[in-house]
Amino acid sequence: MRRSDLAAVAGVALVIYALATRNGMAVWPDTVSYMDMAAAIRAGNDPGPNFPPLFPLMLALSGSARFINGVCFAISALLVTIAVWRESSQRWTALIAGSLAMTAPPVLDIGTSAQSEPLYISLVLAGLLTSSGLLVGLACATRYAGLPMLLLGIAHYRTLAYAMPAVLPLGAIIVKNWLRSGAATNREMHVRMPSIDLLIEGATNVTRWLVPLLHQTPFRYAIAGAVIVLLARNWRNVFAQAALAHVSFVWISQALLDAAIVFDDRLLLPFFYLALPACAIAAARDRRATFALAGLALLSAVRCVYWFATDDFNRLFFNAPRHASSQALRFIRELPPDVTVISNADDLIRFQIGRAAVRLPDAVGFTTALPRPQWCEELKAMTKGHDTWIVWLEFGEDRDHLPQPDKIPDCLRLEPPRTFADGRAFHVSTAAALSK
Repeated sequence: MRRSDLAAVAGVALVIYALATRNGMAVWPDTVSYMDMAAAIRAGNDPGPNFPPLFPLMLALSGSARFINGVCFAISALLVTIAVWRESSQRWTALIAGSLAMTAPPVLDIGTSAQSEPLYISLVLAGLLTSSGLLVGLACATRYAGLPMLLLGIAHYRTLAYAMPAVLPLGAIIVKNWLRSGAATNREMHVRMPSIDLLIEGATNVTRWLVPLLHQTPFRYAIAGAVIVLLARNWRNVFAQAALAHVSFVWISQALLDAAIVFDDRLLLPFFYLALPACAIAAARDRRATFALAGLALLSAVRCVYWFATDDFNRLFFNAPRHASSQALRFIRELPPDVTVISNADDLIRFQIGRAAVRLPDAVGFTTALPRPQWCEELKAMTKGHDTWIVWLEFGEDRDHLPQPDKIPDCLRLEPPRTFADGRAFHVSTAAALSK
């Protein structure tokens, strides 16, 4: 493959990333946790056990999630291209895979958000491509989901030279967390039956990425099955093994941990980046499969252009283009600093405005999915003695777990809210709060 090809892949990836984040990065609830961990690292304090510390450390050093993830976005596209070319010697197949690695829906949704996935994926791809235990170990220091990659590498190479640098970063984090908090991570054991629905959800999302409009039809099983067949045909390839190891690890984790795990774009993004080179390498042996891969790449590129043209490229709950024109966020920005803000989007408010906000109490248990009738009393306690605005943003996350806005006035006996195009705001005065 020519150097000019690789330069073109990197250049196009950076342009796509710049366009996708031109209105700012999308955020998730974890984004604020990363920000807090980065601030603790800059202050010389322990960042805590919530997440592995490598991404917050990079954030503390650079001060820019957009810069870190932009570089990782381009590196990942390059690594996918190189992996396919090295195994298949097919230049065009490698370039097709590289184009999918920068235009596919999950890549644009999650790769352009202020999350640790882009750093994690670039480290995993680099570690598998170069057989580097250290890079895989650093991936585990970015996301605990890297554990199956670590175990896969150790089982594959069976050398101390690979195992020692691979185990050291994660081992050091676990020991540190155990000494500081008495637990290896912030997760607890919660054994339950593995969910078949989780696999069905995964098949639905994979189909939605590849062939939209078919993801709610029985064809989704055929399409997901075709992906599995391509991985099975290339079973000896380390990327195929890693893709299936990732899915298996997430599915087993759902049965063993207290986390509310779903096969959404975020958890499936590593599977996409790992399965893509494995499937492309398998497709390179069959001209019809290569043409099908090219068709998918063309469809993905057309969708990418459409999203850019309509400002609809990032369809996360916290869609960056909405922030600049949000009436509800403008209202919050203009509130006096001594007013308490409670919201279903406290993390977005913190990230975009820099103002502290408190999350609404859960009306449904996040891990148990059981009703929590005590949410109303918890909300009353949060507002007692404070001049408070409860702001419900229509593009906030976890709406199924939070009290719906129609229930909030019933709980606190409030006047009708201020209504915006993208949310509602309920006022709880100090006098009203003290009387509850």
